[in-house]
Amino acid sequence: MGVSGHRLAAIIALIGFISAYELLVINDVHYSPYYKEKSSSSSYCEKEVPSAAVASFGRYNCDAPMSLITASLDDIVDEVPSPFMLLIGGDLAGHTAVSWEQTLQSITDVTNEITKRYPHAYGIPVIGNDDGFPDYHITPSILSDLASAWSKWLMPSEQGTFKVGGYYKREVSSSLHIIVINTLVVISQYNQGDMTAKQFAWLESEVAKSSAAGASIVLVGHIPPGVNGFDQVDPWMAADFKRFSEIVTKHEESFTGMYFFHEHADLHRVFGSIPMFISPSITPTFGNNPSFRTIEWDHEGNLVDLTQYYSDLMHANYAGKVEYSIEYKMSELYAKYMDGGKATAKTIKAIQQAIFDDGEYWADYFGRSMTENAASGRAAYGCAMVVGSNEEYASCLSKYPWKN
Repeated sequence: MGVSGHRLAAIIALIGFISAYELLVINDVHYSPYYKEKSSSSSYCEKEVPSAAVASFGRYNCDAPMSLITASLDDIVDEVPSPFMLLIGGDLAGHTAVSWEQTLQSITDVTNEITKRYPHAYGIPVIGNDDGFPDYHITPSILSDLASAWSKWLMPSEQGTFKVGGYYKREVSSSLHIIVINTLVVISQYNQGDMTAKQFAWLESEVAKSSAAGASIVLVGHIPPGVNGFDQVDPWMAADFKRFSEIVTKHEESFTGMYFFHEHADLHRVFGSIPMFISPSITPTFGNNPSFRTIEWDHEGNLVDLTQYYSDLMHANYAGKVEYSIEYKMSELYAKYMDGGKATAKTIKAIQQAIFDDGEYWADYFGRSMTENAASGRAAYGCAMVVGSNEEYASCLSKYPWKN
């Protein structure tokens, strides 16, 4: 049984009595129903290899089997039994589905596993690029199906805009509004002018309303804007990045944070004066260990702490058990960079400077991202920490000798 609109309204009514909000963040699950225990990453682990060692909980560079997902959720619920909110960052489905029906079934299966363990949790679902079909593609009928699959998390008042374009606003309280955008309509693989224009018109209106009401805004989406450090490409269309920047900059003082996913790595960026946090993934697709995190907000949505967890996949397969450990707490690891007890843009810029100043610090930071993707280096990731245009990114790279 999920969270009804009435129950969500009751939860929201009680928010004034909560001193801080703890959110459980689960994203980029990428469930593969075709995973074979004895296989190889050369076939994306979907073809049997009789000579291969058994890997019951998945392999690096492959999508996640259901065994990893359920074992992870079992351990997660032990670690985080009663979060205030679930932030579901998208990409519940795997990379190799051959139809929308298969994609939707994967999304439904993962959603059911989450709601089975958190039947009364307040949920914020986000559409990822693999939550459409084909990859990065979205249509009104797909949006309608997703609205049904996530009806336990979406309030009735949010279903209208979600079905129109995959976006909605959640008024957590009078002082905190969460705006969820659909990034599939602003990237080069798929750009539908009408749906994109409608989202920006809606976004501009809702940001203005929240700002005028004196509410703080937290913005959430799947694919982050700006050049990334991995392949040094901005996946957003240039015109859409410009339009988004104009809307956000106009009311920049109202934003207390941005949260994105997609890159399967633990990264920090700033958008103007707004801190941006990118969460690593459950799936080991990019050679990373399975990960999840909790974040703690104050009443205005400022990040006051973040606890990052990971599970050593090789050990899990050897031991026959998935167990997550705390990798770090932001309030401890980055204590000297915290800004008045909060992680702000100032915090992230201080981390960026430390990366540029100290190679060992960079190596530690990159290691914490829990990824084996070493194609990009210190300057590539460091310059990506300040979101800007391609020209601004290139200008930053030119200042540092550590290039790829």
